[in-house]
Amino acid sequence: MLSVSIIMLPLLLSLFLYLNGLFSQSDIFNARNFYGILSVKDVIIDGEIERRLIDGTTSHGTQSLQPNKKQIARSYYRANTGVAFALEQLGRKKQINAGIIGLGAGTLAVYGRTGDNFTFYELNPNVARIANSHFTYLAQSKANIEIVLGDGRMSLANELSTKGSRQYQLLVIDAFAGGSIPVHLLTKEAFSLYWKHLALDGILAVHISNSHLELSPLVGGLAKYFDKEAFYVKTVAEYQGHHDVEWVLLASKTTSLNSDFYRFVGEWPRTDADTILWTDSYSNLLSVLR
Repeated sequence: MLSVSIIMLPLLLSLFLYLNGLFSQSDIFNARNFYGILSVKDVIIDGEIERRLIDGTTSHGTQSLQPNKKQIARSYYRANTGVAFALEQLGRKKQINAGIIGLGAGTLAVYGRTGDNFTFYELNPNVARIANSHFTYLAQSKANIEIVLGDGRMSLANELSTKGSRQYQLLVIDAFAGGSIPVHLLTKEAFSLYWKHLALDGILAVHISNSHLELSPLVGGLAKYFDKEAFYVKTVAEYQGHHDVEWVLLASKTTSLNSDFYRFVGEWPRTDADTILWTDSYSNLLSVLR
């Protein structure tokens, strides 16, 4: 038995190195800092080159390199996703003042129009550098773009104490795609801060797509605690390279979500009886494991 193991070990190591080599062949840039390793990869999907920002095994944004498709939102932010609906709804009435926790490749900037203001809060300075140097969503956006480096919740808290409410029409919380999530962005205290920065008719959009964690009962519990309307929007993959996307949109009772929005709202993965509430002093990842 020992001799078999001795023989298999080099074979497994060779296989790992081979697969890792294939995975790395598409790398065009790598950056490492305290927060980990980021890679920019060019991959071919359906015969077209697509650029991806990868953190470990998690994608944080993609962009087509086809000249006529560069400014089309893809992945978690593509057309018919919850955040795209929210932006379309709000854009019908007024210029949009939006805050986004989590920059990624900067994809959401593609929805910006002249006169709109998009403020991105990003923890990792390497993400900001890569979004500006290897993707064009930010540079080609028609909106006014601001990037605030640092922890998103702390930045919002500092702004509230020094400048007052930002009065966002849309506040996007997009930091939960990976296996290790920033729990402090999903607590009662965090959501209390978010509502203070939202306009009365504003929308809070929470991205909950995650392979390992089922975050819908947690966001549902927070909506229930704050007495907000909550809409679960799941966009099913239709093409190769696509994947299912889950967003939850939360709004005050007085919000003016257009009636045609409701046809995109799906049934919650769990019932209201399964809602969960985390606080700064209590959270339990086991409660949201899939």
